[in-house]
Amino acid sequence: MRRFVYTAALLAISLVIGCSMIVGKKLDDKASQSDGGTTSDAATIDDASSPDGDANLPTVSISADPPGFFDNEPINIEVKVTNFNLVPPAQPLPFSSPPGEGFYRIYLDTPGSNLLAEGAALNLQIPSSRLVQLDGGKYDHDLVIELVDSSGRQLSPPVESRFAVHRCGNADDHLWSTCGGPTGCRPQDGCDPWQGMPATDVPACATATCSASRCVRIDNLGVADAPPGATLAIGLKVKIPSTTNQPKLRVILFGPLDATASNQRETLLHEAFVTTFEGPVSISPILPTHMQNGPYLLNAEIQDGNAAKIVEHCWPFFVVTQP
Repeated sequence: MRRFVYTAALLAISLVIGCSMIVGKKLDDKASQSDGGTTSDAATIDDASSPDGDANLPTVSISADPPGFFDNEPINIEVKVTNFNLVPPAQPLPFSSPPGEGFYRIYLDTPGSNLLAEGAALNLQIPSSRLVQLDGGKYDHDLVIELVDSSGRQLSPPVESRFAVHRCGNADDHLWSTCGGPTGCRPQDGCDPWQGMPATDVPACATATCSASRCVRIDNLGVADAPPGATLAIGLKVKIPSTTNQPKLRVILFGPLDATASNQRETLLHEAFVTTFEGPVSISPILPTHMQNGPYLLNAEIQDGNAAKIVEHCWPFFVVTQP
């Protein structure tokens, strides 16, 4: 009987100690949570949703220089990638891919259709003829680039970007001018057609200032481009010293500027004695039918009776021979 009582007492003491340990553990857990402590599962969720995790995601961008292109000219492309290892696509493509590795694909307008190029090079050229084959007669497009893994599968989430380009050569626009119009290239009175061009590419005759006594300035071409044989409408402002002997206005088209030196020529569009010594002058020269497609320099100059140039001003112009 005494042994039974002793055993029961030991059992009761053990139960009390065990319960105390369990309660203490729960109190410690509760205190830890109130102090900002978390379980391992909660830490995983927090890390996945933190802004620091987004900084490690891959990015891609694409640009074209210049953003306008002409038929039969290559388009220069630059690709930039972060947090992703570019590797040339294998042939055939493997069934699986290491994480964070793959290549890019470049599409016209819509991801997944009208593939233009794929690879790992950061600088490349795309023939404009490829775009012309796919563009359906449009002139405004987006180059769309997306990253895929080494097996050619789209990343999750998708990683892509786009860059706007313009097919030049239609009668409503040209590459240089940024003066109004839906595509930013139809000249208007008082605009600067050289805006946005590198200073080294702007000829001296474009920035020549009019003095108090002499001036000739092209203010408006009516259109920025025209086909051979078209009649132009050119608006000028002139100011000529009254002492000038038999002043003459000459308008010359020089180019095409993108041709070889042997193919460039000066085409006289207008030559006449000046009857207005100060004020606006309008002329309507006709483009010769032999003009080649390409960019030209339209130059207006005033000469005196000895054929000496008094003042000049020039403006970019594009001759269009393709529809």
